[in-house]
Amino acid sequence: MNNVSEVAGKLPKIFIAVAVYNRIKTSIPFVQRLMRQSYDNFKLIIVDDMSNDGTYEKLIQIGNGSDKVTVLRTEGNEWWGGCMFRAVNYVLDYCNPSDYDSILFMNDDVDFESDMLERFIKAQTQWPDSVLAGLPVSEGRIHGPGSNMRCWPLALTSRPHSGKLVSDTTVPDVIPIEFQFGHGTLYPVKIIRNIGNIAKEKLPHYHGDGEFSYRAVKAGYRSFVVKNIPLYCDTKSTGLFNSMNSSQRFRDILPSLFEFKSINNIKHRWHFAQLTAPLILRIPYFCSQTIKSILRSVYIVIKNK
Repeated sequence: MNNVSEVAGKLPKIFIAVAVYNRIKTSIPFVQRLMRQSYDNFKLIIVDDMSNDGTYEKLIQIGNGSDKVTVLRTEGNEWWGGCMFRAVNYVLDYCNPSDYDSILFMNDDVDFESDMLERFIKAQTQWPDSVLAGLPVSEGRIHGPGSNMRCWPLALTSRPHSGKLVSDTTVPDVIPIEFQFGHGTLYPVKIIRNIGNIAKEKLPHYHGDGEFSYRAVKAGYRSFVVKNIPLYCDTKSTGLFNSMNSSQRFRDILPSLFEFKSINNIKHRWHFAQLTAPLILRIPYFCSQTIKSILRSVYIVIKNK
Protein backbone atom coordinates (compact mmCIF):
# COMPACT_ATOMS: atom_id res chain seq x y z
CA MET A 1 0.00 0.00 0.00
CA ASN A 2 1.07 3.61 -0.55
CA ASN A 3 1.20 6.92 1.33
CA VAL A 4 1.32 5.38 4.79
CA SER A 5 4.19 6.47 7.01
CA GLU A 6 6.53 3.89 8.44
CA VAL A 7 8.14 4.04 11.87
CA ALA A 8 11.61 2.50 12.15
CA GLY A 9 10.98 0.68 8.89
CA LYS A 10 7.72 -0.87 10.09
CA LEU A 11 4.12 -0.04 9.34
CA PRO A 12 2.13 0.72 12.51
CA LYS A 13 0.16 -2.24 13.81
CA ILE A 14 -3.52 -1.99 14.65
CA PHE A 15 -4.90 -4.19 17.41
CA ILE A 16 -8.68 -4.45 16.95
CA ALA A 17 -10.55 -5.01 20.23
CA VAL A 18 -14.09 -6.39 19.99
CA ALA A 19 -16.50 -7.63 22.67
CA VAL A 20 -19.05 -10.25 21.58
CA TYR A 21 -21.95 -12.04 23.22
CA ASN A 22 -24.64 -14.31 21.77
CA ARG A 23 -24.90 -12.61 18.37
CA ILE A 24 -23.52 -15.29 16.10
CA LYS A 25 -25.36 -13.95 13.04
CA THR A 26 -23.83 -10.51 13.65
CA SER A 27 -20.41 -11.28 15.12
CA ILE A 28 -19.21 -13.90 12.63
CA PRO A 29 -19.87 -11.89 9.41
CA PHE A 30 -18.27 -8.88 11.15
CA VAL A 31 -15.08 -10.85 11.85
CA GLN A 32 -15.03 -12.28 8.33
CA ARG A 33 -15.24 -8.77 6.85
CA LEU A 34 -12.38 -7.62 9.06
CA MET A 35 -10.21 -10.46 7.80
CA ARG A 36 -10.55 -9.10 4.26
CA GLN A 37 -9.13 -5.65 5.04
CA SER A 38 -6.64 -4.19 2.55
CA TYR A 39 -4.29 -3.15 5.37
CA ASP A 40 -2.53 -6.30 6.49
CA ASN A 41 -0.67 -5.31 9.65
CA PHE A 42 -3.39 -5.92 12.22
CA LYS A 43 -4.35 -8.35 14.95
CA LEU A 44 -7.92 -9.01 16.06
CA ILE A 45 -8.50 -9.48 19.80
CA ILE A 46 -12.01 -10.85 20.36
CA VAL A 47 -13.35 -11.18 23.89
CA ASP A 48 -16.38 -13.44 24.19
CA ASP A 49 -18.47 -12.83 27.32
CA MET A 50 -19.42 -16.52 27.70
CA SER A 51 -21.72 -16.84 24.68
CA ASN A 52 -23.86 -19.97 24.58
CA ASP A 53 -25.16 -19.73 21.00
CA GLY A 54 -22.08 -21.13 19.25
CA THR A 55 -20.37 -17.77 18.75
CA TYR A 56 -17.26 -18.75 20.71
CA GLU A 57 -16.83 -22.11 18.98
CA LYS A 58 -17.19 -20.53 15.54
CA LEU A 59 -14.65 -17.83 16.41
CA ILE A 60 -12.17 -20.50 17.52
CA GLN A 61 -12.60 -22.17 14.11
CA ILE A 62 -11.94 -18.88 12.31
CA GLY A 63 -8.87 -18.14 14.40
CA ASN A 64 -7.42 -21.65 14.28
CA GLY A 65 -3.97 -21.46 12.74
CA SER A 66 -4.13 -17.70 12.19
CA ASP A 67 -1.74 -15.31 13.90
CA LYS A 68 -4.18 -12.49 13.18
CA VAL A 69 -6.92 -13.67 15.55
CA THR A 70 -6.86 -14.20 19.30
CA VAL A 71 -10.07 -15.25 21.05
CA LEU A 72 -10.34 -14.70 24.79
CA ARG A 73 -13.26 -15.83 26.93
CA THR A 74 -14.60 -14.44 30.18
CA GLU A 75 -16.55 -16.28 32.84
CA GLY A 76 -19.60 -14.21 31.92
CA ASN A 77 -21.19 -10.92 32.95
CA GLU A 78 -18.17 -8.74 32.22
CA TRP A 79 -20.16 -6.74 29.71
CA TRP A 80 -18.56 -4.27 27.30
CA GLY A 81 -16.31 -2.61 29.85
CA GLY A 82 -14.85 -5.81 31.25
CA CYS A 83 -14.30 -7.31 27.81
CA MET A 84 -12.54 -4.25 26.44
CA PHE A 85 -10.47 -3.99 29.62
CA ARG A 86 -9.27 -7.55 29.03
CA ALA A 87 -8.47 -6.84 25.39
CA VAL A 88 -6.39 -3.77 26.25
CA ASN A 89 -4.50 -5.64 28.98
CA TYR A 90 -3.81 -8.50 26.58
CA VAL A 91 -2.32 -6.16 23.99
CA LEU A 92 -0.15 -4.34 26.52
CA ASP A 93 0.97 -7.47 28.39
CA TYR A 94 1.46 -10.01 25.59
CA CYS A 95 1.75 -8.25 22.22
CA ASN A 96 4.71 -5.93 22.88
CA PRO A 97 3.20 -2.94 21.04
CA SER A 98 5.20 0.20 20.31
CA ASP A 99 3.90 3.66 21.17
CA TYR A 100 3.21 4.10 17.44
CA ASP A 101 0.88 1.10 17.27
CA SER A 102 -2.83 1.56 18.04
CA ILE A 103 -5.82 -0.18 19.57
CA LEU A 104 -9.05 0.15 17.62
CA PHE A 105 -12.20 -0.28 19.72
CA MET A 106 -15.02 -1.64 17.57
CA ASN A 107 -18.61 -2.86 17.93
CA ASP A 108 -19.64 -5.89 15.94
CA ASP A 109 -22.87 -4.30 14.69
CA VAL A 110 -21.20 -1.93 12.23
CA ASP A 111 -20.22 -2.39 8.59
CA PHE A 112 -17.28 -0.68 6.92
CA GLU A 113 -15.25 -0.30 3.74
CA SER A 114 -12.60 -2.86 2.78
CA ASP A 115 -9.89 -0.20 3.26
CA MET A 116 -11.13 1.04 6.65
CA LEU A 117 -7.87 0.24 8.46
CA GLU A 118 -5.84 1.84 5.70
CA ARG A 119 -7.91 5.00 6.08
CA PHE A 120 -7.31 5.02 9.83
CA ILE A 121 -3.55 4.75 9.29
CA LYS A 122 -3.56 7.58 6.76
CA ALA A 123 -5.60 9.74 9.15
CA GLN A 124 -3.06 8.99 11.86
CA THR A 125 -0.26 10.41 9.72
CA GLN A 126 -2.23 13.66 9.40
CA TRP A 127 -3.38 13.89 13.03
CA PRO A 128 -0.77 12.03 15.11
CA ASP A 129 -1.16 11.48 18.85
CA SER A 130 -4.93 11.87 18.51
CA VAL A 131 -8.04 9.81 19.24
CA LEU A 132 -9.63 9.12 15.84
CA ALA A 133 -13.11 7.70 15.28
CA GLY A 134 -14.93 6.66 12.15
CA LEU A 135 -18.05 8.55 11.07
CA PRO A 136 -21.28 6.77 12.10
CA VAL A 137 -23.62 6.63 9.10
CA SER A 138 -27.20 5.45 8.79
CA GLU A 139 -29.22 5.73 5.58
CA GLY A 140 -26.73 8.15 4.07
CA ARG A 141 -26.80 10.56 7.00
CA ILE A 142 -24.43 11.21 9.88
CA HIS A 143 -25.80 9.33 12.87
CA GLY A 144 -24.64 10.81 16.18
CA PRO A 145 -20.86 11.34 15.84
CA GLY A 146 -20.29 11.52 19.59
CA SER A 147 -20.88 14.74 21.52
CA ASN A 148 -19.31 17.87 22.98
CA MET A 149 -20.28 19.32 26.35
CA ARG A 150 -21.77 22.82 26.23
CA CYS A 151 -23.10 23.28 29.78
CA TRP A 152 -22.43 20.81 32.60
CA PRO A 153 -25.17 21.99 35.03
CA LEU A 154 -27.89 21.63 32.37
CA ALA A 155 -26.30 18.57 30.73
CA LEU A 156 -26.42 20.39 27.40
CA THR A 157 -24.39 18.73 24.67
CA SER A 158 -24.03 19.14 20.93
CA ARG A 159 -23.60 16.51 18.24
CA PRO A 160 -21.89 18.40 15.42
CA HIS A 161 -23.34 17.77 11.96
CA SER A 162 -25.61 14.96 13.18
CA GLY A 163 -28.40 14.32 10.70
CA LYS A 164 -26.60 15.90 7.76
CA LEU A 165 -26.00 14.01 4.55
CA VAL A 166 -22.52 12.53 4.43
CA SER A 167 -22.10 14.26 1.06
CA ASP A 168 -22.80 17.69 2.61
CA THR A 169 -19.83 19.91 1.74
CA THR A 170 -20.19 21.84 5.02
CA VAL A 171 -19.04 18.78 6.97
CA PRO A 172 -15.27 19.16 7.57
CA ASP A 173 -12.69 16.41 7.06
CA VAL A 174 -12.39 16.00 10.83
CA ILE A 175 -14.91 16.91 13.54
CA PRO A 176 -13.56 17.69 17.03
CA ILE A 177 -15.42 15.43 19.49
CA GLU A 178 -14.93 15.11 23.24
CA PHE A 179 -17.12 12.08 23.98
CA GLN A 180 -16.60 9.37 21.36
CA PHE A 181 -18.85 6.37 20.80
CA GLY A 182 -17.43 2.86 20.54
CA HIS A 183 -18.50 2.05 16.96
CA GLY A 184 -14.89 2.32 15.81
CA THR A 185 -12.39 4.49 17.69
CA LEU A 186 -8.60 4.35 17.32
CA TYR A 187 -6.31 5.05 20.29
CA PRO A 188 -2.53 5.19 19.88
CA VAL A 189 -0.90 2.91 22.43
CA LYS A 190 1.00 5.96 23.65
CA ILE A 191 -2.28 7.56 24.76
CA ILE A 192 -3.56 4.43 26.49
CA ARG A 193 -0.32 4.03 28.41
CA ASN A 194 -0.79 7.58 29.63
CA ILE A 195 -4.50 7.58 30.55
CA GLY A 196 -4.96 3.98 31.70
CA ASN A 197 -7.58 1.38 30.87
CA ILE A 198 -11.40 1.31 30.62
CA ALA A 199 -13.29 2.18 33.83
CA LYS A 200 -14.93 -1.24 33.91
CA GLU A 201 -16.00 -1.17 37.56
CA LYS A 202 -17.96 2.08 37.45
CA LEU A 203 -19.00 1.94 33.77
CA PRO A 204 -19.34 -1.75 32.92
CA HIS A 205 -21.54 -1.33 29.84
CA TYR A 206 -22.78 2.07 28.68
CA HIS A 207 -20.86 5.37 28.81
CA GLY A 208 -17.45 3.72 29.20
CA ASP A 209 -16.48 4.64 25.63
CA GLY A 210 -17.36 8.32 26.10
CA GLU A 211 -15.60 8.57 29.45
CA PHE A 212 -12.46 6.99 28.00
CA SER A 213 -12.16 9.43 25.10
CA TYR A 214 -12.93 12.38 27.37
CA ARG A 215 -10.19 11.21 29.71
CA ALA A 216 -7.79 11.50 26.77
CA VAL A 217 -9.09 14.99 25.99
CA LYS A 218 -8.58 16.07 29.61
CA ALA A 219 -5.02 14.72 29.39
CA GLY A 220 -4.36 17.12 26.51
CA TYR A 221 -4.87 14.88 23.47
CA ARG A 222 -6.93 15.83 20.44
CA SER A 223 -10.02 13.81 19.54
CA PHE A 224 -11.67 13.76 16.12
CA VAL A 225 -14.29 11.97 14.05
CA VAL A 226 -12.89 11.41 10.55
CA LYS A 227 -15.29 12.04 7.68
CA ASN A 228 -13.81 9.64 5.14
CA ILE A 229 -13.98 6.60 7.46
CA PRO A 230 -17.69 5.71 7.27
CA LEU A 231 -19.08 3.17 9.71
CA TYR A 232 -22.52 1.91 8.76
CA CYS A 233 -24.45 1.45 11.98
CA ASP A 234 -27.24 -0.95 12.88
CA THR A 235 -29.36 1.47 14.91
CA LYS A 236 -31.82 -1.23 16.01
CA SER A 237 -29.28 -3.64 17.51
CA THR A 238 -28.85 -2.03 20.90
CA GLY A 239 -30.05 -1.84 24.50
CA LEU A 240 -33.02 -0.17 26.19
CA PHE A 241 -33.78 3.35 24.92
CA ASN A 242 -30.36 3.64 23.26
CA SER A 243 -31.86 4.42 19.87
CA MET A 244 -34.67 6.55 18.46
CA ASN A 245 -35.83 3.32 16.82
CA SER A 246 -36.30 1.52 20.15
CA SER A 247 -39.62 -0.27 20.52
CA GLN A 248 -40.10 0.14 24.27
CA ARG A 249 -43.35 1.16 25.98
CA PHE A 250 -44.27 3.68 28.70
CA ARG A 251 -44.15 0.97 31.35
CA ASP A 252 -40.52 0.27 30.41
CA ILE A 253 -39.30 3.76 31.31
CA LEU A 254 -39.16 3.43 35.12
CA PRO A 255 -37.44 0.00 35.06
CA SER A 256 -34.94 1.38 32.51
CA LEU A 257 -33.52 3.64 35.23
CA PHE A 258 -32.30 0.53 37.04
CA GLU A 259 -31.89 -2.00 34.22
CA PHE A 260 -28.22 -2.91 33.71
CA LYS A 261 -28.47 -2.98 29.92
CA SER A 262 -30.01 0.45 29.67
CA ILE A 263 -28.48 3.77 28.71
CA ASN A 264 -30.83 5.34 31.33
CA ASN A 265 -29.32 3.42 34.25
CA ILE A 266 -29.00 6.06 36.99
CA LYS A 267 -26.19 4.30 38.87
CA HIS A 268 -24.01 4.34 35.78
CA ARG A 269 -25.10 7.90 34.99
CA TRP A 270 -23.89 8.95 38.43
CA HIS A 271 -20.58 7.18 37.98
CA PHE A 272 -20.17 8.94 34.62
CA ALA A 273 -20.75 12.27 36.36
CA GLN A 274 -18.17 11.40 39.01
CA LEU A 275 -15.56 10.54 36.38
CA THR A 276 -16.13 13.44 33.99
CA ALA A 277 -17.94 16.46 35.45
CA PRO A 278 -16.21 19.15 37.52
CA LEU A 279 -16.67 18.42 41.22
CA ILE A 280 -19.09 21.24 42.06
CA LEU A 281 -21.20 20.49 38.97
CA ARG A 282 -21.63 16.74 39.36
CA ILE A 283 -24.97 16.78 41.20
CA PRO A 284 -26.68 19.35 38.94
CA TYR A 285 -25.33 17.54 35.87
CA PHE A 286 -26.59 14.19 37.13
CA CYS A 287 -30.05 15.58 37.93
CA SER A 288 -30.34 17.34 34.58
CA GLN A 289 -29.14 14.27 32.69
CA THR A 290 -31.60 11.99 34.49
CA ILE A 291 -34.52 14.29 33.65
CA LYS A 292 -33.35 14.46 30.04
CA SER A 293 -33.12 10.65 29.86
CA ILE A 294 -36.70 10.27 31.07
CA LEU A 295 -38.04 12.92 28.66
CA ARG A 296 -36.10 11.39 25.78
CA SER A 297 -37.54 7.97 26.61
CA VAL A 298 -41.08 9.38 26.63
CA TYR A 299 -40.41 10.92 23.21
CA ILE A 300 -39.09 7.62 21.86
CA VAL A 301 -42.20 5.75 23.01
CA ILE A 302 -44.52 8.34 21.46
CA LYS A 303 -42.51 8.52 18.23
CA ASN A 304 -42.57 4.76 17.65
CA LYS A 305 -46.18 4.06 18.60
